[in-house]
Amino acid sequence: MEKRKVIWIIAVILSLSAAAAVSEHMEAAAVSEKGIERNPVGGAERTEEFWYRVDGQEKKELSLEVSPQILSEDEAMELLKKARTEWENSYLAQNASAERVDSDLTFPTQLADGLVSVRTTTDQLTVLDEEGRLDAESIPDEGMVISLETIFSYESYELTDVRSVHVYRPKESSEQMLDEKISEAVSKAEEIGREKKTFLLPGKVDGHSVQWKKQKTGHWAMILLIGAALIAAVCFREKEQIRKQKREKEDQLLFEYPQMIEQICLLLGSGMTIRRAWERMVSSYRRQKERDRISDRLFMEEMTFTEYEMRKGRSERECYERFGARIGLEPYRRFAAILTRNLAKGNADVRRLLEEEADQAMTMRKNTALRLGEEASTKLLGPMLIMFLVILAAVIFPALENF
Repeated sequence: MEKRKVIWIIAVILSLSAAAAVSEHMEAAAVSEKGIERNPVGGAERTEEFWYRVDGQEKKELSLEVSPQILSEDEAMELLKKARTEWENSYLAQNASAERVDSDLTFPTQLADGLVSVRTTTDQLTVLDEEGRLDAESIPDEGMVISLETIFSYESYELTDVRSVHVYRPKESSEQMLDEKISEAVSKAEEIGREKKTFLLPGKVDGHSVQWKKQKTGHWAMILLIGAALIAAVCFREKEQIRKQKREKEDQLLFEYPQMIEQICLLLGSGMTIRRAWERMVSSYRRQKERDRISDRLFMEEMTFTEYEMRKGRSERECYERFGARIGLEPYRRFAAILTRNLAKGNADVRRLLEEEADQAMTMRKNTALRLGEEASTKLLGPMLIMFLVILAAVIFPALENF
């Protein structure tokens, strides 16, 4: 089912790619009939690549800069008037009217969604600069009249607006002047105390009491957040490693399960009891490990521990139950249940049940191997798809160019 879904996805992707390639080719071939479409008014300039043939001769390439569409003269003047109205509604900023301007003005540089460029100049740049900022110290107490000239431009078209504003010293000028005095006092205190290791900030400036406090950097919060993130990452990594190790252990136990069942059945078939067969498997495993002829096997390690428990006096039934509970996997629990349930019924019945379990285990191993093989083949579909697309592009694009 998964393979079928992947095949359908690949088919859809290839179909869409082919349709896009054909559409692009047809669009490119229709340039002579449909013409070149410009970007809309206010759009960006773009570069188009073309190729052409003269009288069927060799193909040549041409790079063309396509400018966006522009407005006609009437449309341009209408746009400039609209921009002027927009400027009139915003240039006063917080001021109530042009008859009394006591705070900074706003002189935008672009209007009408960026289509119109705006430049405002004044006849008193020392009082009101081109950005609309007032210089309080340059304004007389009675105020003064300043002329503004604003030029609105779009492409080669321009519209000029000339008007006057009556500016007065800003209301907050005293506060601004106090801030400047505080800044000067701080600079002076720093300069005078350069020969000393420390210097004091001024506590009074121009008759006003000044309290100082250093701004908080917030580094502690950043360190706390980074530390929490690191702790979370470490905890997650440890849990992920534990989960991965547990999964690998379970996979290995499931892979070894048929082998354990087959060995038990073989020893029971030779006439041994369950306990004797168990001890025989453990002793053989120990000898092979001592001679470095075999690597660690998880199920044998668990069987070795169970054999140790039986030698210490724990009942055989309890040991088998603990064996299945320690491993925790369903096949091993089922195996332990067979042994405990049939201790009193004799080896013949146990052997029959274990042989049936061995058949199921082999079927389970085949199904697991088939699943793992399907997963591996699915993982290979990505590289195969990329190779297929490369081959498809290498075949289609030369064919389209010569079409």
